[in-house]
Amino acid sequence: MFNQLISNIGEWNPQLFREAKGRIKQSNLAGATVASILGQVVISFFLYCIADDGRLSRPWLSVFITLTIVYGFFLLLSGVYLLIQDLAKEEKNGTLNFIRFSPQSHSKILLGKLLGVPILVYWIILLAIPLQLCTGLAAGIPLGLLLGFDLVVGLNCFFFFSLALLFGLIGYRSGVLLPWLVSAVLSLYFIIWTFITFSPYTLPLSNSFDWLSFFYPNQLLPYLVEATGVNNVRDIVVKGLHELRWYEFSLWRNPWLGITLSLANLSFCSYWVWQVLKRRFSNPGGIILNKNQSYWFSTTVMAIAFGFALQTNDTTTLLSNFYLVLFLHLLLGIMLIFSLTQSRDHLQNWARYRHQQPHQSLLQDLIFGTKSPALVALGINFLISGVIMLPGIILLFGKNSLTAILALFFQSCVLFIYALVAQLILLRRHQKREIWAKSTIISIILLLPLGLGLSGISVVNYPQLWLFVSLPIEAIKNSTFIQLMIALMGQVLVITLGATLLTRQVRQLGASETQKQLV
Repeated sequence: MFNQLISNIGEWNPQLFREAKGRIKQSNLAGATVASILGQVVISFFLYCIADDGRLSRPWLSVFITLTIVYGFFLLLSGVYLLIQDLAKEEKNGTLNFIRFSPQSHSKILLGKLLGVPILVYWIILLAIPLQLCTGLAAGIPLGLLLGFDLVVGLNCFFFFSLALLFGLIGYRSGVLLPWLVSAVLSLYFIIWTFITFSPYTLPLSNSFDWLSFFYPNQLLPYLVEATGVNNVRDIVVKGLHELRWYEFSLWRNPWLGITLSLANLSFCSYWVWQVLKRRFSNPGGIILNKNQSYWFSTTVMAIAFGFALQTNDTTTLLSNFYLVLFLHLLLGIMLIFSLTQSRDHLQNWARYRHQQPHQSLLQDLIFGTKSPALVALGINFLISGVIMLPGIILLFGKNSLTAILALFFQSCVLFIYALVAQLILLRRHQKREIWAKSTIISIILLLPLGLGLSGISVVNYPQLWLFVSLPIEAIKNSTFIQLMIALMGQVLVITLGATLLTRQVRQLGASETQKQLV
């Protein structure tokens, strides 16, 4: 029967069969079984020994919560580590190129990796699910809520494991450092949000950081604890999500609506991870998003993040929350720059063969084309990711509306300058041009404000210079109309010169290559 199951897996997904065959051995299964059962026994015995409450539901609830947190943390951490390590190893050894040319679809290959590499981890968790369900039911949690919660945890793991595959493909050159680094960051995230979820003072945060909580698998535990009628478990206060709002809507008062929204959020994010993952797997040297995808991505991401910033009616607090929105706008812009910006070889081919596509105008090609320069598309992304927030800013920010709008505008101009710099560097012949482009942009972002500060150029006395720095809210607050115009003209001048230089270099690149072929 076991052999027949393995054979059926091989017919459905050969990559999963390849991964499972190398890992499912009697010794491995025995060790995983013992580890899972031993962990359950230790957790249950320890919590029952320290239980001092007469109500039996409290010890059951303590076991349920501890088991959920401990095994959930183990599942995420070990699964992410194993996937990154495995994919980076295969990419480095060249065996992944062999897999790419197999007749399987890329989605099946990646799914086989996701299901097969941590298969022993899945077995450990599978053995713990009966105890989790039994303790949850004994504590008074309805079965429907338990199953809904486990579904959210499962989709949460799918998202993080998909992200791990992407990290493995992108950062395989980092060697053994990457799996440990990503695992450390994930551990820190898990610990921080565990503290926030079970702290009586810190949830919700009432800003865009609340979105991050929906990638924490135990964020929905308060619904389950609330269903038991227990307000605290051994002095750990468990709060609900009733105060959390999005665009002034209190959508998390109902447990099932909260679970549905969590599933929708994880599905949305997993979809975009898989779009990037499939493109990166099939074409490691190409761009990871096309221009059409980027417009939808930037609009939806900023719309979601901005909604969590509007959890107050106080205009001063709203402007403070907007700092974080601007920071996310900056991160999104940088990510899009390096996702869409073309390499020298791609632009060389585009410049050579552009005249052979008379059916498509140059403007259409720049907006939607997959091989054309990305500057116009990036400008549209910076524009629409800001425009999506305009109604909320105008209606809710009151006297701070103009400050927020100008901050978005000037930061979009700065991002466009970054995009020009990155594209100009990527047109050079240097072998390490991608590293140089990323290092230069990061250096400008970090060192420019540091240099201004160390030079004694304060945001109060010289705000026009600080408008060339990201997150320019304070610079706008301290600027006069004349200073704003000076900064604007400076940015327009830099963009014009950069665009002119880029256009000339692209034309020369295509012309020089054509001349070589004619000779």
